[in-house]
Amino acid sequence: DDLANKMEQQLQFQLRLQQEKLLTINARLQQHSPVIKLEQQQQKFDYLQQRLSHSLNTYFEQQQQKINSLAREMNAYSPLATLGRGYSYVKNQNDQLIKSTDQLQIGESVTIHFAQDQALMSYVKKID
Repeated sequence: DDLANKMEQQLQFQLRLQQEKLLTINARLQQHSPVIKLEQQQQKFDYLQQRLSHSLNTYFEQQQQKINSLAREMNAYSPLATLGRGYSYVKNQNDQLIKSTDQLQIGESVTIHFAQDQALMSYVKKID
């Protein structure tokens, strides 16, 4: 009986030992499992994709702000904006820009361009 008990205990001990080894080997195998590595790589990919998306959104927002700023700056120097402030320009019958009365002959027709419309007039005289 005593020998049978010792044998049974020894067998149970060996069985537990083998089970622990199996669990250890199984755990090590799980660490090197392609499924786990694939899941880790998928998580890394998702993280990098989110970072890229965020970076692109930030970049495009900055570029849009630059474009808006340049558009406002261009509008400030626009000839139409100048006309909108009450200025005008004059062209002769040949559609040439008139910068001085020296370019005109008395009786010559000129077109005055305003922000919203135009006026056709005849050049009468130079005022000193």
